[in-house]
Amino acid sequence: MKRSMLLLCLPLATFALGCGPAGQQFHGSYSGPDSLTVSITGRGSATGSGKMSLRISEGIDSDIVIMDSSGTCALPADVEGNVATLRAGVTCTGELNGVSLSLTFTSGTAVLTGSSIQLDSSGTLTYSADGQSYPGTFVRNNSLTRIAK
Repeated sequence: MKRSMLLLCLPLATFALGCGPAGQQFHGSYSGPDSLTVSITGRGSATGSGKMSLRISEGIDSDIVIMDSSGTCALPADVEGNVATLRAGVTCTGELNGVSLSLTFTSGTAVLTGSSIQLDSSGTLTYSADGQSYPGTFVRNNSLTRIAK
């Protein structure tokens, strides 16, 4: 009887405990090309490219959190399978040479394939320079490769 109970409990315990926190397969440091297209009301649109580095780790109230290399922008995301969906409403702000850009994420996904992530996001923005602020939108695309776990 004890043996029967043990055999029944082991699969149930494994199912109940799972295999670690959701999104653990995403954890690590990533780097790769960055493409950002901004459209600013009354000012036109522009696309810029560069390189992005970020770290993905366990979230506090989300499955994972995606943190930029400066540590100033944290994007919580919920994971289902190999897709992480960014939570809408997070705002990240940066400043360079007197120009401020504030990005509010309204949608985004990170799709994990092997050791690579395709991170696509979009939202609204506020561009501020010379005492003036302008609203707009942004689309950001990143093809990132894991460089460390």
